[in-house]
Amino acid sequence: GGNPGAAGSSGTVSYGIIASSPSGFSVAEVLSTSATFSWQAKAGAEWGQSVKYFPALSVKQFRLYRSTTAIPFGDYYMGVSAADSAVSAVEEGLTPDTTVYRMLTAYTDFGDSAPSAVITTVTFAAPPAGAWFSSVSSASLTFAWSSGTVSEGFNPAYTAYEVSRSSVPGFGAGVSAAFTTGLSSDTKGLEPNTTYYFSVRAQGLNSAYTSATPVLSTPTLAAVP
Repeated sequence: GGNPGAAGSSGTVSYGIIASSPSGFSVAEVLSTSATFSWQAKAGAEWGQSVKYFPALSVKQFRLYRSTTAIPFGDYYMGVSAADSAVSAVEEGLTPDTTVYRMLTAYTDFGDSAPSAVITTVTFAAPPAGAWFSSVSSASLTFAWSSGTVSEGFNPAYTAYEVSRSSVPGFGAGVSAAFTTGLSSDTKGLEPNTTYYFSVRAQGLNSAYTSATPVLSTPTLAAVP
């Protein structure tokens, strides 16, 4: 930038070279509310440079973005960055059982590089918690639970749950299982005055099961004579 040159005059142009796109971007680890991303190291000329009268680069870092074609690009920065010497970073605060699309850039004083290839991963479902029996009669009962906890996160409404039931302590025999996307299971056709045992676990989009809730038991009511 500068004043326009007059006819017959000469001037100096300064410019900078942006960093090259990151390579080897991948998912190193994924949990229910966080994911660790990794990439190949970048050094030297791969970070670009200042040419002529610009000062030396003062900012060199990797930045994580949500994959999008929308503009402006910066609106989709995830707030996760890493030093130029780093080869991994952790993104926290993710939603359990959710598909995540991410891409990485090398960021300097001159802005972002071209983004890396887009990668995708699925966070694990959060284990259900706080199970209880919300109603009991002589031939039916309702078994309910929470979609997660504050520390583990809460599952979206589409998450599937497997409810296991048995009339034998410890699920030793006669176990039946049913799936639901709700947070309760209504079981009918039960025997009166009989103890039943229940437990529930979540199954995520990645087909992986969470740990199950502790086994709860309750007797059905006696039938009216």
